Amino acid sequence: MSFTMCFTNAAVIPSLILQTGFGFQTGGPAVMVYGWILVALFTTCIGACLGEICSVYPVSGGMYYWAGMLAKRKNAAFASYITGCIYFTAYIGFASSYSFGLA
Repeated sequence: MSFTMCFTNAAVIPSLILQTGFGFQTGGPAVMVYGWILVALFTTCIGACLGEICSVYPVSGGMYYWAGMLAKRKNAAFASYITGCIYFTAYIGFASSYSFGLA
């Protein structure tokens, strides 16, 4: 689930479709193509890292648990809390960008 969420949240293809007009105005087709390839490469790396962590700690709701397990014991609760805050903030950004693109 977390591996799939990585690709869903990054949303390379939907964001490309939503911002095509802006991309052509500011950078042109070459910048859009090479940018998409670069983002796809980094998204694949992040997905592979999450898949590796998931194979070691296979749990549902993994990111918070992973942050706690990978941090030192005294910082585990804080690491889980910060992970949740960052994830929540990222979701607000994703929703805002899609709303802006579809408006």
